[in-house]
Amino acid sequence: MVDLQVVCKNVTAEELRKVLKEFGELEIEGKKQHVLISLTREQPTDKILLKCREHAYAYLRVVAWEEGGGLVRTGQATCVAGVTGEPLKPISVRVHGERGNKKHALFGSRNGLVMAEASRLGEVYCVVVTEYRLEGFLFQDPEVVLEAKGTGSPEQVLDEIPPEKEMYFPVILAALKKTNCQYCIHAHYRRVESHG
Repeated sequence: MVDLQVVCKNVTAEELRKVLKEFGELEIEGKKQHVLISLTREQPTDKILLKCREHAYAYLRVVAWEEGGGLVRTGQATCVAGVTGEPLKPISVRVHGERGNKKHALFGSRNGLVMAEASRLGEVYCVVVTEYRLEGFLFQDPEVVLEAKGTGSPEQVLDEIPPEKEMYFPVILAALKKTNCQYCIHAHYRRVESHG
């Protein structure tokens, strides 16, 4: 599931609740000087963001979780990438609690996201890639950019995808392979920072 957030810095959650009370009950969380406001499509995103910018440094982002994994004969997984298919640095990575085939890493971007949702039944794989874009203050309608189905291995599914969509190959392959990762507890497609 894809969500919309306003990220505010240099302001407290209490201050923002007072400023934004005209918009009704908003999901505002955070501490000290970093506050997140979760929004729905129905809320006036542009007005809320402009009001936040009067009092703090604020920007809009789209967020989604990489989640899922495999069982013995089945699997279902979602991997998240930037709009051009590039791996993103996670905002948050779950390391505690029950993680097997659940949510593993939260990703976000100011431009939008691409989600590769894969499923497996035996050796039959399916994948749907959906693009979620932000244009200015507006969250565009999701667009399914490709659907593919194949039998055998994750790599064989890539043969069914048109060459002009090859920028999505790495995230698709990660999602397909994640369907085979039994009781998966980690993110399969993310940017890794090197410390060297």
